[in-house]
Amino acid sequence: MWYCGREVSPFWVEVNIAKGDGHFVTRKYGGEELVCQASGPDFQKAMIHTTMVGLEEDEPLTSARS
Repeated sequence: MWYCGREVSPFWVEVNIAKGDGHFVTRKYGGEELVCQASGPDFQKAMIHTTMVGLEEDEPLTSARS
């Protein structure tokens, strides 16, 4: 599964579910470059770990409430 934000951006997140134990593995990319990799026991925790590194310098910032 891939997640791309609403804004036009080269940044996107790949989400994989491990077949063995069902944990989630995420990889955040800026274009073709791997920016970070994280994991968690469920989707929410995996995404929290993915975003803990913060935004890249050229990554757009949008409000979660918009």
